[in-house]
Amino acid sequence: MFWLNTALLMSAGFFVYVPQALVAVVVANLATKRAAANGRWLNERLWLREYHPLRLGMGKLVELSGWGPAFGCIIAAALAGAALFAAALPAKAHGYGEVAAPTSR
Repeated sequence: MFWLNTALLMSAGFFVYVPQALVAVVVANLATKRAAANGRWLNERLWLREYHPLRLGMGKLVELSGWGPAFGCIIAAALAGAALFAAALPAKAHGYGEVAAPTSR
């Protein structure tokens, strides 16, 4: 049972943090360098801190309404994120304008 719990926790960590790291790679490729740097700064300030207001909000939601609405909010956030990724699929491979071909004289 110990190994099963260990494997489940390791796989949960893998499936949470690997996509988070890949999001940074995708954003860095889709956006300009400045936009990617600003997004990384904002991500660090909002999400990677130990004290995050949304964590408190989720805890309060669970205390007041139970786990059903809390999981509903998590699923809604996942669907919103999936919709944003689907909207980004047709984007170019980088955020820079097309380079004009040199003209010969």
